[in-house]
Amino acid sequence: MKKGKLMFVPVFLLAAVLLCAGCSRGKATTMQLMKTEGSVGITDAEKKSIEPKESLMLYSGYSMETEEASYAWINLDSVKLTKMDEDSRVGIQKDGEKLEVQVDRGKLFFNVTEPLKEEETLDIHTSTMAVGIRGTCGWVNTEDKTHAQVSVLEGTVTVTAFGSGETVKVSDGETAEVVVSEDGEVTIRVTKFKERSIPRFVLDELEQDEELAGTILDASGLDVLNPPTEEELAREAYEEILEEYLDAQQNALPYDEYSENWEEMRGNLETNLANYPDLCTTYFNYYASGNYPLYHAYYDLDQNGTDELFIGVEWYGRTILLDVYAFDGEKAVSISGYEPDPEFEVEHSTVTGDGLFIDARGNGGMTSGIVYRLGPDGFTLERVTDENVPQGIYNQLDLSDHGGEITGLLQWAEMGTESPSGTEENINYDDYVGDFSSSQSGTSLGIQPNGGGYVLSVPRPGDPTHSDTYDLEVKDGAFQVVSWQTGRPVLILTPQEGELLVESTGEDEYLDYLSGRYSPR
Repeated sequence: MKKGKLMFVPVFLLAAVLLCAGCSRGKATTMQLMKTEGSVGITDAEKKSIEPKESLMLYSGYSMETEEASYAWINLDSVKLTKMDEDSRVGIQKDGEKLEVQVDRGKLFFNVTEPLKEEETLDIHTSTMAVGIRGTCGWVNTEDKTHAQVSVLEGTVTVTAFGSGETVKVSDGETAEVVVSEDGEVTIRVTKFKERSIPRFVLDELEQDEELAGTILDASGLDVLNPPTEEELAREAYEEILEEYLDAQQNALPYDEYSENWEEMRGNLETNLANYPDLCTTYFNYYASGNYPLYHAYYDLDQNGTDELFIGVEWYGRTILLDVYAFDGEKAVSISGYEPDPEFEVEHSTVTGDGLFIDARGNGGMTSGIVYRLGPDGFTLERVTDENVPQGIYNQLDLSDHGGEITGLLQWAEMGTESPSGTEENINYDDYVGDFSSSQSGTSLGIQPNGGGYVLSVPRPGDPTHSDTYDLEVKDGAFQVVSWQTGRPVLILTPQEGELLVESTGEDEYLDYLSGRYSPR
């Protein structure tokens, strides 16, 4: 067989050749196909088909292709291994001490446990990059002709992008992604990856090699033998979404719906959507550049053991629900079917114990109670009903015809702080009737019943012999002082385990002095 002639080799052959380059001094006869599973095709340099079998000798110019649910392994001197994933195609070319493995399609796992000698080279090529390996463990993935990645479990590789020549080092727990745009622009992006990103065909090998798994744990912190639970993986994925929202809040270009410069306004929105494609459009339209506090909540809407993530934004003391995310086993995905309506303020985001979800939007003295149920696929919100009811929807909306009753409110927490899982139980507001004082503000207040409702009494600043009295409304899991002029809350008193957290919304600066945490007197 002539040297320098490119030949296609089975995936495992490819791997074997790679591994072989450093230890066999070009003796292709030391490369062997150790085993196959499913349907595997092998061809030699003349495109002649070869029947796969155990310990089959492999040579430069071979190619290998796996079909669905099919895999191939190559071993070299019992210390080097490559494995082809299903639906993959690989070829190899060897010239003296130089070995190239071409991954045309799919994924290839590599584990080179002995560093190559100085004169040896081992490169894995895709359509977008060359990966230089000296002794390491990881996998390569070719998605298409314009997109490929290499992920390193242990050790370091050198990645060179075709077209630009840019070179980067990729080490333990990192992925390098090389993408070619439609106009030919080449970009390299290096990011960290988690256990959930390791393909099943790779995990199968690691789970059979405790020593290698321990080396990976020491090198990268990836615990492949004791991976996180589904709920832990979901929380990690949700944390990435929360970080994206916080990043967008800091860096999003302003979008002013009242701007007279339509082209600038539209351009800013399109830039935001391009920079943060997975975030809610409504957020960019109305809130991203307004410094409105972002909130999140967790609740297992379908009671399958894994929480969903709810994203909200504060608007004049109320929470507007922006989006709902579910975990698909790999990443957080926005649940389809929910359409945030910026014309209405969310008075309550309520859940029931059997998978019903209520998005209550309010304006004036009425609310629109939109009831959703999580669809059977777990990733679609089905609209059940939409009806207008008086304020206090979570107490007055009758769900008996929809299979459940309201059990509580989502436990919203500001982004950047921990949000508990589950819902707040309905609060007995009578337990908070009485006198309270705050060591923070040095003030006191009292809550008293009044004709089926409640009133707030506070000493007048500078004249403690007189008191100011305000009517209290009960909504969003709190007492609220609401402006009769705007209908918006100006002071929010949230019951918290026997205490009151008092917060001013900034609508009436006169009441700012009352902010603080109050304990019963």
